[in-house]
Amino acid sequence: MHAKTVDSTLIACRASKYAALILLASISCLDFQFESEYEDINGLHIEHVHSYSFVGTKILFNGSMGYIANAESLLVYDFTEVDAAVYLGYYAAYNSINDFQICDNCAVLVTDTGIEIVDISDSLPNQLSAVPMFFFGGSVKIDNDNAYVVSPNQLHVVDISDRQNPTLTNSYAFNDNIRQVEIDSNFAYVLVGTDFWVLNVQNPSVIIPIDSTSLPALDIFHPEAFFKKGSFIYFASYTTFAAWLSTCELTLNKDTQVLNHIVVPDRVRKFHMSDEYTLAVSWYAAFLINLRYPTSPCISEETGFGGIDGTIRDDYIFLLTPNLVIFEIKQVD
Repeated sequence: MHAKTVDSTLIACRASKYAALILLASISCLDFQFESEYEDINGLHIEHVHSYSFVGTKILFNGSMGYIANAESLLVYDFTEVDAAVYLGYYAAYNSINDFQICDNCAVLVTDTGIEIVDISDSLPNQLSAVPMFFFGGSVKIDNDNAYVVSPNQLHVVDISDRQNPTLTNSYAFNDNIRQVEIDSNFAYVLVGTDFWVLNVQNPSVIIPIDSTSLPALDIFHPEAFFKKGSFIYFASYTTFAAWLSTCELTLNKDTQVLNHIVVPDRVRKFHMSDEYTLAVSWYAAFLINLRYPTSPCISEETGFGGIDGTIRDDYIFLLTPNLVIFEIKQVD
């Protein structure tokens, strides 16, 4: 009986805290409702410059070449002129493309039946090799000569140093489904259900778990995505009240420190980072996150609507809604 009372009290306190945070966030935004579109306090303005009928689920760039995954094809466009893209060709995958990454003039595609390595050095891509893996869904990250491929609850390491003869070198299983994986400096950062794992992958054939943190214990409920910058991890999550971005200081083998929670426009599905900007994409909003002060992130600008996926090239946002919409990021004095 006492435990139930404590639990209900804790929930009520958390609800009150989130309600107060929402109120404060709303008040802090009132001043911006009356400013002109070129008076952004973060010095940025996003302007729509062009729209295309191109449809897809993911877009990435290799120089001026843009690659859009669309059903079972990887479409190739020349975006030398942003407002006059030229269609060049496509690669037909064996099955539906769930994800892909680009490195060294090749693309690694994850389909329902495995991975396909494709040569994109020419405007007409062609397959170099394939690794049957037989799983539904999945994603991929590439680090050096290794592709880290996600099936529902396993992280597979595929050696792609020989593009024509890739080999599966290791697999690591979790007790829940993997939401996202990022690789940085010999470590894999993995969002598994509501837990955040850090793995040592310096030797991919021997994966060593370093740390595991329960995110609800840090008041991060329903985590959906994250990104890492330096020694900080930023988690996108949501509650009944709002969507949130939570800043945590990464301290391996110690208690993870939560620095703050801020309200964001919508539940973030994906993040994309460039050298200068961090783009958050959700169904109903796409916005830039200002990390000038890493411990206190804030929202720079919104595009006005959301989409399925997006990326940043130079000073342009390419957003799949699923049609391709392009915005220019302008510096404002």
